[in-house]
Amino acid sequence: MPSDLVQTVDCGLTYNLNLKNSSKRSPLTSLTRQQLIETVSSILEEMIEERLGNFSDISEIPCQTKFHAQKLPSISLKAYLQRFAEHSQCKDDAFILALIYLDKVGELLDNFSLDSFNVHR
Repeated sequence: MPSDLVQTVDCGLTYNLNLKNSSKRSPLTSLTRQQLIETVSSILEEMIEERLGNFSDISEIPCQTKFHAQKLPSISLKAYLQRFAEHSQCKDDAFILALIYLDKVGELLDNFSLDSFNVHR
């Protein structure tokens, strides 16, 4: 999955993580904010599908956590991310870093579950 994620990100985003010249970081210039949100939501949905986490009932989830909702959210993931981006001061690169973080946690922790009941949280 990490290579797939990197390929997806590399297709539309450019970002230089050179810490020595942090003032010269390249902005995410290839995508508009709307395109970025659409891309992030698509990747998250693919991650859920890949991990077989597209549940329709809470009782289907093998290991529930405090991050799991009791019912499916009424708002789509894309609409949620659009709303989050609109009402927060979150920068574009934070969305990409969140994807990388979620992917890495999913690789390292066997009991980590990214699914339709917790992806909004």
